[in-house]
Amino acid sequence: MKLTRSIVRPLGACLLAAAFFFLVFVHKLDDVGVWDPVELDHAEAARTAEVKPTGWLAQHSIALGFRLLGTNAFAGRLPLVVWGLVGVFALFALVASFRPKRVAVWAAAALSTMPLYFVQSRTMLGDIVTTASGSVALAGLAIATFAAASPRVRLGSLGLGLLGVVCGVLTRGALIGAAVPSLAVGIVWALTHDVHRGRLSRIAGSLSFALGVCAVLTFVVARHSGQHTLLIGFQAAPGDRPTFDTTIANVVHSTFPWSALLPFAFAKVFARTALPVGGDEKKGRDALGPLFCLVAFIAYGAHAIAGAPSIAFCAPYALAGIITLSLSDLGRHPHSWAPLAAFTTCFAFLIARDYIKLSEKVFSPYALANVALPESFRTTSDRTVWLAAGALIAGVVVTALAAQLPLAHSSVRRHGATIVLSCAVISGLVFRLRYYPQLGTHLSPKGAFDSYNKLRKKGEPLGLLSVDPRGGRYMHAGDTIQMPGAAEAFTWLTNAKDRHWLLLRGGDLPTLNALQREKEGRNLTILDARSSEMLLATNQLAEREHNDNPLDQIVLAQAPPLPHRLDAKFGESLEPLGWLTLDGRGQSVEGVSAGRTYRLRIFYRVTDKLPGAYCTFIHIEHTPTRFSAEHKEAEWARYPMRFWRKGDVIADEFAVSLPASFRAGKYPLYIGLDQLPCVGDHRVPVTRGAHVDQRLEAGLLEVLP
Repeated sequence: MKLTRSIVRPLGACLLAAAFFFLVFVHKLDDVGVWDPVELDHAEAARTAEVKPTGWLAQHSIALGFRLLGTNAFAGRLPLVVWGLVGVFALFALVASFRPKRVAVWAAAALSTMPLYFVQSRTMLGDIVTTASGSVALAGLAIATFAAASPRVRLGSLGLGLLGVVCGVLTRGALIGAAVPSLAVGIVWALTHDVHRGRLSRIAGSLSFALGVCAVLTFVVARHSGQHTLLIGFQAAPGDRPTFDTTIANVVHSTFPWSALLPFAFAKVFARTALPVGGDEKKGRDALGPLFCLVAFIAYGAHAIAGAPSIAFCAPYALAGIITLSLSDLGRHPHSWAPLAAFTTCFAFLIARDYIKLSEKVFSPYALANVALPESFRTTSDRTVWLAAGALIAGVVVTALAAQLPLAHSSVRRHGATIVLSCAVISGLVFRLRYYPQLGTHLSPKGAFDSYNKLRKKGEPLGLLSVDPRGGRYMHAGDTIQMPGAAEAFTWLTNAKDRHWLLLRGGDLPTLNALQREKEGRNLTILDARSSEMLLATNQLAEREHNDNPLDQIVLAQAPPLPHRLDAKFGESLEPLGWLTLDGRGQSVEGVSAGRTYRLRIFYRVTDKLPGAYCTFIHIEHTPTRFSAEHKEAEWARYPMRFWRKGDVIADEFAVSLPASFRAGKYPLYIGLDQLPCVGDHRVPVTRGAHVDQRLEAGLLEVLP
């Protein structure tokens, strides 16, 4: 019986770990195509053996995958998955050398479910090699210096640590690749060398310190020389250097939801940090917390000095270690659960709001800035962010409340950390399995390529407009035709007698759609619009196919039935036809309620080309506060006013959420046009219809009790 248990339990643990790592790192690895151009540039550099002064080891890892498995997304990403697993196992080995294995398991799970880590592991961006190398270097050097292990284990660990340092230099240079782990180990050893008196400890500690100092000096000399060499490992962005708090913001957003636990975790580690004293086992335990903190701070300083926001934060393994160590000790301090719940709830809410309101924060795990979030992704992403944040908040709040109950006190003491860490892992898995795969679908042309391969017949050509033709070889697209511009692409697509296909970016859709409406009075035929960034157009619709053009909601052939019709005109170019109000389910309603959000849709017929750039606005009169909203030209990005053609019917939609001061009753609605910058002194005259101050009287909006 004991023999059976000794076999079954390790086997079950191994199978569970394998399933977890497969789910996080390998599952649907090529389901999202190569991101054009960010990931595609790295893939092409590896395929063509382009000489680059940065990311040498990452580039050769991707190239090895191509040589072994062929030129496709799975082959290029698989070596980086292996690097990611190596980094996780290194962190596990480090924590397990000083703490119980269950703590090491949670540290590995925390690192695996950090978006920064799994996104870099599953894309050909290359910085996972830096992170994994740092994890290996830290584990090897720390075990050799501080662990109570046999000489053979410590010598082997020292060799692995030095190998990790070399790999880090070959990826991100001396400062980020080598100095971060080695200098941290060296400093902790230097502060405690009177305790760590073993010969191997002195050798490993002094060697780590020397490596760290030499790495910093090498970086300074190489950068001072003005040459962009392998020893520097990065190229700073031109212009003003980012502020130091930019690095903190990038770390916080790229490691969410785990970053919501960081403020409390740092405070807990600092509150219990002291210089290691006592025997070998205790001194190793005491050294681990300060070591992780020092790694994180040195990494922060290295990234801030580098001034290169395109580099992913190199030490998420240190953050995972800090969080795990702090939570694993909470069982002995039950009074800490309430502060943990308060801190984590506040920070989770704030970071989640950043993800929703500041859309560029979504790309923090990719280490990218100034990237526009696809409009089609916004409609589904908010719920996923709140789901992930809610899982973490629920875990800490329930645990904190249970800790206050006498009957549950002992259970929380034993299992509270497990509950919180489990909820954090679930929250991270929500991002891994739902949020970032959806984002990748909107950023990659793979979905459009797949639709083309599925729907086309033999001999039907595919044109590419503003899409890199190099991406086709990673998505089995066959031969493609590159279009020089929108006009040429439209002519090639629409003048053909047989069926042609065109893959275009969302930014080119308004131009092509305007040309299509000018020619035939209808919208361009789009068969794949899953992503607002990559669209598949065709010149012919087959049986059972339908037009999926996203502009069908904005520019129409005729207006729908309107409960509030208008007979009016602005200038000589625009006729308001009427308006309607939609509730949250998209149903037309006669009245609205204060405090709820509705969509007010106003329909215009274009009678002539607009002579300039305008904004549209609405006023709902109320004393003493008027409700107003406006759409400037920039907010018409999906179909700018310069593309409006005579005969088009345009739907202008406003979000209306009236404050509680609007009591039950009927309130005058005014609509109008104004020239930019829309300050009210250059309104377009109302040439037909009743108006006040060049605002058209559009009727009464009823507010329900």
